[in-house]
Amino acid sequence: MNSARPTPVFLPSVVDGLPAVIGRSPFVTLTVIPAWGAKIASLRAADGHEWLWRNPHLPWQLPTVATSYIREADVGGWDECFPAVGPGPYPLPPWQGRPIRDHGEVWAQAWEVEEAADCLRLATTGDQFPYRLVRTIRLAAAEPAFEMTYELTNLSPAPFAFLWCAHPLLAIAPGMRLRLPPGSPVRSDGHLPGRFTWPAAGALDLTHVPGPEAAWAAKLYVGPLTEGWAALYDPATGRELRFEFDVRVTPFVGLWLNYGGWSGAGSAPYYNLGLEPCSGMPDDLASAVDPAWNAFSTVAAHSTLTWRLRVHV
Repeated sequence: MNSARPTPVFLPSVVDGLPAVIGRSPFVTLTVIPAWGAKIASLRAADGHEWLWRNPHLPWQLPTVATSYIREADVGGWDECFPAVGPGPYPLPPWQGRPIRDHGEVWAQAWEVEEAADCLRLATTGDQFPYRLVRTIRLAAAEPAFEMTYELTNLSPAPFAFLWCAHPLLAIAPGMRLRLPPGSPVRSDGHLPGRFTWPAAGALDLTHVPGPEAAWAAKLYVGPLTEGWAALYDPATGRELRFEFDVRVTPFVGLWLNYGGWSGAGSAPYYNLGLEPCSGMPDDLASAVDPAWNAFSTVAAHSTLTWRLRVHV
């Protein structure tokens, strides 16, 4: 009898009327929409549990350059934010003053599928800036995990400063546990104290995920980290979603804690959580470059920078 495990495979499909690629291993099923910023629309464990949140108030439709992320495209799933997360001007020559749109530009671009067999390799090029970004997904054959490798090539003769952020919006339930390296420095842009160490924000233990009746939301920036991991754990089921990364290139984690406190679409407030490994902080590049933060990345002229993100499901 042949007891070999099935080889992970990526195959074309259609999801909500949109061309998609579905990757399957014995442990994980991923659904990716290349034309929508290479969005990961679904991340399911072997038992069928869906980790990614989906907005019940917004339709799924391909964005354009005029689409507002928070009003029209905050539909859920996992987006890539690059070359920044927040909107604002590029702060350095030779592109100083050139606008960066909200959540960056690659989330709204169509990515080209370069390979879809035992891995999924997608690529896009800059709209306002001279770069090429490639993301390759490989599903592990023998464990519930996958790895994403990023290759950023600067196509210009000048250094290119940027922020990169993985932007998965997670489906949450009261009683879940949010885990990060204890004692990590945290900065907040609202609702919570401006600076503290994880997980104690005053008397509040941020490890514990409250219910939507908490009715508050906050964006936090954790790091620089000395250990490259972050996780969401459900003690009721034993499930855990864990991110692992190299702190030399991904030294921060952004947290969007939306516990029934905010909606950008004019609907009832959302209940979700963004657990976001990132290369810098805060969300807009001009602030990240400012000496008050000094937390950003740079790729040299005509050079390629690579990094990895491993996800255990």
